[in-house]
Amino acid sequence: MKKYTALFLALCLAFLCLSGCGSTEIRSYSADGTSSSDTRDMSAVYAAHKPDDVVMTVNGTEITWKEYFYWLNSCVTALDSDNGALIQDWTAACSHSSTGQSYAEYTLDRVKQAVVQYHVMEVKAKELGVELSDADKTSIASSLKNDMANYCGSDATEEDFAKYLESIYMSRDYYDYVNKIALLYYDTFDKLFGANGEKCSDADALSFAKENSYMTANYILISSAASDGSAATGTDLTAKETQAKQLSAQLKAVTDQTQLVAKFKELRDKYTADTSAANYPNGYCFTTGQLDEDVISACSALKEYQVSDPVKTDSGWYILLRLPTTADDVVTYVSDTQVRTLRYYAAVSQYDAVVSGWIDDAKVEYQGDFAKFDLPALLKKSK
Repeated sequence: MKKYTALFLALCLAFLCLSGCGSTEIRSYSADGTSSSDTRDMSAVYAAHKPDDVVMTVNGTEITWKEYFYWLNSCVTALDSDNGALIQDWTAACSHSSTGQSYAEYTLDRVKQAVVQYHVMEVKAKELGVELSDADKTSIASSLKNDMANYCGSDATEEDFAKYLESIYMSRDYYDYVNKIALLYYDTFDKLFGANGEKCSDADALSFAKENSYMTANYILISSAASDGSAATGTDLTAKETQAKQLSAQLKAVTDQTQLVAKFKELRDKYTADTSAANYPNGYCFTTGQLDEDVISACSALKEYQVSDPVKTDSGWYILLRLPTTADDVVTYVSDTQVRTLRYYAAVSQYDAVVSGWIDDAKVEYQGDFAKFDLPALLKKSK
């Protein structure tokens, strides 16, 4: 299973979903419930330049209009769709921008990032000696088969798929290129940090944990729900609260750290209502936003190997045992054979920084009239 780091995933979500790259069709509803559709004709925009016109160079590599336009069409389509209606004023402030960019500025910036990232990744992978593996080639063949079936039908031919790609302004060669670079991206992560981030040092992992407020604890959840799933009331609810207090007191009485950890696990296995407990046998590593705020606050106040009083939440009472945070604490359970550790997420963060640096350091030069790209004027051709 390949991993998605934050930076690349953001671009994937914006651009790589084939189903989101076709011509934009917005459906709106009138007061009487009837619907109408509006479309943006991007073919007129594409025809404004010749396919082989050079838009820019990235570290000396020429980027042609046909390559650039694939990303431009993808971003315009996505923004129109997200807006719920075709965007009329591309000079207006973009709701996705955190820096006050207009829709046009935001679009051109995103397209530039996508183009630069792909070409930079191609070069950096080659420099690092990263090549497609046999497994990668099998994955590409499988993706092609699935895409052909999903977008052209189960009996689709190569010619059918080529026509589909043409409808979203993508050549078959560029389709293959995008898939190749995406896999090289993951393989380069493996080369630099290890498949599971194992090349990330303990110090870097713990620094990442501190910067992002990760903490480790085990907990027992005494549910506030009745046996039938409804909210417990009356004596049933009181009994649950009493049980939580008794368990907390019992655990606080254990002074030996080793015995405390073992006893806590024993009682957790017996009483917790958390159905994921078996997937985290040594406790949970989490950060702000992943658990109830009161639980986070209570855990933050504990010293290592200290047991909390029961923490009341909407789902019940949490009894916490704060544990030391280590680089190999499990943050995310994926399957019985795969977990994501704190070390892995620290490596992902480091890789994001590396790739961002590659992109920032790339020399990008726009060519000719593209140096003064007037996207709002160009998009008027799409109406």
